Amino acid sequence: MDNRWQYAGKEAQRFAPGGVFNQPSLSGNGSVDLGLLNFGARMYDPFTARWTAVDPASINSTTHSPFCYCVNNPIVLIDPSGLDWYLFNENGDYMYRIEAEGEHRIIFANNYKDKQGNTVLTYEFYNFADPIHDPEDIDINTIIRVSSEEVFSMLSSQGAFSNGPHSLAFESTRGDAFDYSFSLLKNVYAQNVLKITEGNIQSNALFLPDGEKTAHNLMNFGNFLWGATGYTLEYPENVLLIGADVNSRVGGKRNGYDYQPDSPDDQLSITLGIRYARKNQYRNPSFKHPGR
Repeated sequence: MDNRWQYAGKEAQRFAPGGVFNQPSLSGNGSVDLGLLNFGARMYDPFTARWTAVDPASINSTTHSPFCYCVNNPIVLIDPSGLDWYLFNENGDYMYRIEAEGEHRIIFANNYKDKQGNTVLTYEFYNFADPIHDPEDIDINTIIRVSSEEVFSMLSSQGAFSNGPHSLAFESTRGDAFDYSFSLLKNVYAQNVLKITEGNIQSNALFLPDGEKTAHNLMNFGNFLWGATGYTLEYPENVLLIGADVNSRVGGKRNGYDYQPDSPDDQLSITLGIRYARKNQYRNPSFKHPGR
């Protein structure tokens, strides 16, 4: 079967009449090859190395042609979607933002020396757990990389590896052991806490667990750790997600916020925490307390 996913993982626009895909051909087999790649924000013509439409963010760079790519600097910059970039240096310190409409992305700029001693600049792209609110509502000035050892230590310190499954129901409310944001993170990362309201902690940092591609605000990092804890305590993923949603709907007042469904970013952070724990084999018997 022909692979339609090509340069930068974007989809080649090749179709056949009636919506059935055939191999592209110039011999008249009935298929249609537009010769374009779908980048989401606009189409790209790989034959001419040109866009077919203006950059949706071109209003933010009026000194350059709206048809150019990465403000004519593709060696230093890349643009996988034509949307917002939040640029951080290799230490996690915020540098600047390139504004555009749409979902926001995080970029790490890394410098290293090659064998010839030349400085090489590379970029790594990451996602926001909450791309709608995090960039607008938080005064972000740093991204904290959290090692797998630190994640394990946090879960261990709160009893995730020594308590039984029943403990999740009793230790997940406001300020209890598995309510990580209020019981642990606000103290461990106190220097990054800007404001604590009834049901929320606002921080100037995002948290990026080792090996992950999504950065979480402080409250969502607590959700991430809670999801990892739930998996470690042997709960199925669907039970944890439904339980978190029910808790938000019926237990909001108990946790310091209004009754509401669990938000998509809450559910995403929990899901990623579950998968992180699964990937790191947190149910491996060697990680468990002998009493379990």
